[in-house]
Amino acid sequence: MKKILLILLSTNLLLACNAESDKEHKSETDPVVHEHTEAASALVLNNGNKWKADSVTVTNAETLQAIIASANPKNLEDYSKISTDINEGLNKMIKQCTMKGADHDALHLWLEPLMKKVKELGESSTVDKAISILHELETQVNLFPQYFEK
Repeated sequence: MKKILLILLSTNLLLACNAESDKEHKSETDPVVHEHTEAASALVLNNGNKWKADSVTVTNAETLQAIIASANPKNLEDYSKISTDINEGLNKMIKQCTMKGADHDALHLWLEPLMKKVKELGESSTVDKAISILHELETQVNLFPQYFEK
């Protein structure tokens, strides 16, 4: 009986792994391909057009832009606070997101570098490093209206 149970569990595990492999192959045909490496896929326009974003996502992106535009940090604590504020905005955006399909995939190509930089900003050990990261964050946030529309 134990051998039968072990065989069934092993078979289910193999089938689950195979099903996951099939999902990966299907994603290669999507307009936006995810590569989970340091050189992740770059965000590009949708055949020359902007991607569609729902109004909630647009509002949340504008909030992130406002947080950065109004920032006037003087010390590491200020940069840490900015990181926290942006992270809270990102969490809200993610919770409220209703986007689907290729538009949603494109949004992730915009979000993933942003989340990485927010983490780096919060972990900055010098003001000079924090200044550089905040500039990169601002650049990334300001890409949103170039690639997305309502």
